[in-house]
Amino acid sequence: MQDMRSLTEQHRTFTVCALILSTLVAIAGCGGGGGGAPNQPDPPTPSDTISALGQTTRWLDNDDAEDLLDNWNDSAALDDVVQTSPLDQNERVARVDNLRSLLQSPDNSRGTSQTLLRNVDIDSSGFSVIGARDGITYGQWKAGPAGTLDIDFDYRFAPEFDAEDRARMERAGKSWSWRLNDDYGTNTVTARRIASSSTQDGVTAEEMVMTDDFTTDDVLIFVQQHDGTLRSQGGWSHRSRSARDRNDYQAYAGFVRIGEHRFTRVPSRGDLGLTSIMAHEIGHVLGIGLGLWDTQYFQDLVDEQASTFNGPNAVAAHGGPVPFQWLDSNRNPVPPNTPGATEDRGHLGPCTSVMAYCRHQNDIYAPTELDFGFLADIGYDVLEAGIVDEPEVYGFGAWGRYSAWGAGVERTISYDTRISGRVEHLVEQDRLRAGADAFGVAPATNLSDGTSSTPQETVTWSGSLIGVDLGSPGLPPVFGDAELSVDLSSLEGSARFEDLTVVANGASGGFRTGTLQYGITVTGNSFSDSDRHVTGGFFGPGHEEMAGVLRDETASVNLLAGFGGTQ
Repeated sequence: MQDMRSLTEQHRTFTVCALILSTLVAIAGCGGGGGGAPNQPDPPTPSDTISALGQTTRWLDNDDAEDLLDNWNDSAALDDVVQTSPLDQNERVARVDNLRSLLQSPDNSRGTSQTLLRNVDIDSSGFSVIGARDGITYGQWKAGPAGTLDIDFDYRFAPEFDAEDRARMERAGKSWSWRLNDDYGTNTVTARRIASSSTQDGVTAEEMVMTDDFTTDDVLIFVQQHDGTLRSQGGWSHRSRSARDRNDYQAYAGFVRIGEHRFTRVPSRGDLGLTSIMAHEIGHVLGIGLGLWDTQYFQDLVDEQASTFNGPNAVAAHGGPVPFQWLDSNRNPVPPNTPGATEDRGHLGPCTSVMAYCRHQNDIYAPTELDFGFLADIGYDVLEAGIVDEPEVYGFGAWGRYSAWGAGVERTISYDTRISGRVEHLVEQDRLRAGADAFGVAPATNLSDGTSSTPQETVTWSGSLIGVDLGSPGLPPVFGDAELSVDLSSLEGSARFEDLTVVANGASGGFRTGTLQYGITVTGNSFSDSDRHVTGGFFGPGHEEMAGVLRDETASVNLLAGFGGTQ
């Protein structure tokens, strides 16, 4: 949408910072990060003696328009792998308070990327506690236009659509869904004809038929491309809606049919025109002009005499009653009440709407405030326009008593236009970025202090890994177990990560490498392997916890993750 032109990219390079050691005020009690939160000692006092690690990737081109929502939105993605236990309200409050205390202290010198847990507002509605396991608490965060309506596309009737065409369609859907804060859940639709055959100028578009029942998650749109000059279409919005209660409105299935000539004619106008057509037809599926005038609620918003739509949100966006489109005998848009023309309630009339035939005059290729105003009037939960100026952010985090770790992803889409010869082209910048983080309360003494009495002792910390698969489209999350063992006599040991599981498109499976192991050396209170794929430190007055970041971009791994655990 046009607001998205203002999206800006922030390129930052993040490097791992060495852990800073200094004297820490003694903390009463030495919890191991376990047990119920009400029995834990008071949260640690914020101090300047906090050290932190954190890294983000460079911005990655999202050429195929992979949707982060498909991989990161559902908290069950983590819970199904980690198998947490629920917490009662008092435990949740106490554990969130512990994280709040930890968040007050990390070194913030690495910018403000919300892929990093340290930058998360845990008091926002986008933060939630998932559960706990072995004294470690797990949570999820979302920010910007995250967790909004999920619009998915089915291309079985459009085999001609290549990756570029599909990406364009996916982004057209996102231009609507980023501002629609609706959740329709899962719906099962019985086997049916999706769209009838249609003939124009001797050319027929084949019907679309589903011979089996199918399931939708929020909104599913079937796509078809046909030959000839048949007009593009969007429709069949299978929905649940009470005649008077607009809040029941759910357009959870439909179709978009686009003529092949739209693709061949597009070069004369650049790809801006095709993107505009896609967004226009998706608008029909969502409910603009699909027979809603037959319902009593819609009729109450229409002035029959003036041929205008008077929904309060649309009126506010337009600055007055919104005229419907009028067409002459050749289906060209003309001013209302033009002799010989007819009213077309399937489309809004102002050229400031992506649903108007005259929209090309204004280079409108995405929904505008008028279009969202109409949807708000028929029952959609529409977010403020400024939401699209923020990155779409998702993340999962974990924390113990003295440390926290996690990983997240973010996406930005921005649009611009350029002139090549006489053709205006739409330039889409669709970028993804991942981050991983670890921080905590540094101990006042080195791990090696006082080890002469137990020179052969090996100490082990166990916990979890939360990461991002950098080698797969959509940057899906990776979860697994983390274990660090250190021989206190040599200050050497190993960091081992097992049962690594990647969750993509709602399905979990083994990560490309099920187990990773790195030999590490401890220096002071930090540890790393020789290649610095693993960097971390010890936390708590008695080194009760460890946490760190794993970044291994070798072809067989390609993983960025935060990890941590308790003794």
